[in-house]
Amino acid sequence: MALVTLLIDATTTVANTPLTTPNFTPAAGDLLIVFVQVSSSDFIAPTLTDSQGLGWTTLGTVTTTPGGSDIMAAYVANKSATASSMTVTAAPDGSTSAGMAMAVLRAHGTGGVTGNGAVRQTATQSSQVAGTTPSVTFSQSGTGLNPALFAISNDSNPAGVSAPAGWTQRDNIGYNPPSTGLTVATIDVFSGTVVTAGSASATGFGDIAIELSVVLPPPAFMGMGVGV
Repeated sequence: MALVTLLIDATTTVANTPLTTPNFTPAAGDLLIVFVQVSSSDFIAPTLTDSQGLGWTTLGTVTTTPGGSDIMAAYVANKSATASSMTVTAAPDGSTSAGMAMAVLRAHGTGGVTGNGAVRQTATQSSQVAGTTPSVTFSQSGTGLNPALFAISNDSNPAGVSAPAGWTQRDNIGYNPPSTGLTVATIDVFSGTVVTAGSASATGFGDIAIELSVVLPPPAFMGMGVGV
């Protein structure tokens, strides 16, 4: 079973400047997933790099405020991590960033899948109004074998939206000014199609849900035979 947990997070209010996490050390074989929120963006996802040279695939970008230009983007690593100290850097596009927040998570026990091959499906909402509850619907039912992640970005510090029932909140951060929040929840075995947060968002928001695609190990008896 793949276990999804938070590795590290970071925020900045320094305008037009890349955000780099503090050093952290993943376990060998970890699949890394990153969510980045950018205030006053031009709706182009930040460029993600890291000190291990994993490379990144952008999974989706949403606007986080009705009529606004703040965005959140999700990424998955193109290679499995090694057990050595590293950092992740998000560089905003152009010169319009007023602040950023980033959450780096690990999925352990995914069977070595990476990039697009590590993702079964995504679902998103953009520019949702204050006072409503974040809720997304996948295009197909979860397999009941894969882990899933749900990230919400809004105009509150911290984001302050509780995790869906049965999920675990992994992060709830924010910065000010401008008042902005990012929260992430995960579940290790996802089934069904709808993901609904446990509370409403006090401010406008956008959200991204991801179901990973786990490669299960073969049964123990496979590959066993008479020695020669």
